[in-house]
Amino acid sequence: MKSRWIALCVALCSSGCSEDDFEPVSKISSVRILAAQANKPYAQPEDDIRLRLLADDGTIEALDGGEVEGGGKGASSLKYYWLKAPCKNPLGDLYYACYPGFAATFQPGEELHPARSNPDKFLVDSDLEFRLPADIITSHPPVEGSVPFGSVFAFAMACDGDHVRYLGLRTRPSPQSPPFGCFASDGTQLGSEHFVFAFARVYAFQERVNQNPIIERLTFKGQAPDRADLDCAAGSAGADAGAAPDGSAAECRTFSVVRCTEESSDDCPKVDVDVSVPPESQESDPSSERGREQVWVNYYATGGKFEQEARLLYDVNEGRLGDTEAEFLTPRQPGKHKLWAVVHDNRGGVEWVEATLIVE
Repeated sequence: MKSRWIALCVALCSSGCSEDDFEPVSKISSVRILAAQANKPYAQPEDDIRLRLLADDGTIEALDGGEVEGGGKGASSLKYYWLKAPCKNPLGDLYYACYPGFAATFQPGEELHPARSNPDKFLVDSDLEFRLPADIITSHPPVEGSVPFGSVFAFAMACDGDHVRYLGLRTRPSPQSPPFGCFASDGTQLGSEHFVFAFARVYAFQERVNQNPIIERLTFKGQAPDRADLDCAAGSAGADAGAAPDGSAAECRTFSVVRCTEESSDDCPKVDVDVSVPPESQESDPSSERGREQVWVNYYATGGKFEQEARLLYDVNEGRLGDTEAEFLTPRQPGKHKLWAVVHDNRGGVEWVEATLIVE
C-alpha cells in the first residue's frame, strides 16, 4: 500500500537527509487512505458489517473564497470505490490471493465510472455494507495454535482522476501489484500520488469480540471541545453530520493558528495536541500475555508537521499512560487545513476525529 511505502522511504532516507527535504508521513498532500473502520472488527458468522473509509487528497481551501497562496489544488475531486464482493478466506490468508477472483467479475480494460456505477460489481461511496457468510469460520482451514476463525478482505480505492480501470492480471510486475489503476478523462494513467488501492480485513470468531475505540475529545492548544462539536467537519461520516438538533446547519468548532514564517520547519511555532480515549477502549485481549490491548493514536494534517506522529495511549502492561501529548509545528501555507486523530487498537479496532484548522 502506498502509505506503507512512504513510511519505509522516510525511514531509509531520514539518516542522510534533512527533514525539510522529505514530507513527513503525517502530512497529507496527495491521495491517501488513512484508515478503514468496521462496525465489528471481530465479528461472528452472519453478522452485518459496515466498512467506513477515511481518505483525503490534501486539498487546502482558501480563506474567504480567495486564492490559496502557494498554489492550492482547488476543489477536491477525490472519489472512493469499493469492490462489491468481499473475498472470503483466500489461500494462505494472503490478500493478493484474492486477485485472480477479480477476473471473474471484470474484463481487462473495463472502466469503473462514478456516473455509471454498477452495484453488482462496485460502489462509489465511502461505505460498504455486506453480511458475513454463515460458513466463514467452518470453511477456513484449521491453523495450529489458533482458535477457529475466518476472515474476509474488502478492497477499496481512492482516485482523484476521472475513473478507475481494471488492468487485468498479466500486466502487473508482481503478484502483489494492484490490478486496478486511476485514469484521467483522456485515458492517461495517473501516478501513485493520485491513487491508492487498499484492503480492509474483518475477522470472525465464535466467541471473541472487539469494539472500536472511543474518542471523547480532541485537545488543541489548550482547547478541548467534545467530540460532538467536531463531528460536523467536512468529510465526517453520518447522515446527520453538520446538522444541529433543530435540523439547521451546525457551526463546526475550528482551531486557529498563525502561519509559520520561519525558514526551517523545525523553528515553526509548536502547539500541543492530545486525544482523550476512555479506559473502556482498552479491552481484554485473550491473545496477549497480559490480557489487555495496546491502543495508540496516529496524527495527520494537510499542513505543518507533527514531532510525534504516533503516541501510545494504553500499554498492555501499564494500562493508561500519562504525557500523551504530541507537538504540532504550524503550517506555512494559509487556508483551511484539516487535522485528524486516528486511534487504533492492536485487534483491528479504529476510530477517528477530524478538525478544521484555520491558518492565517
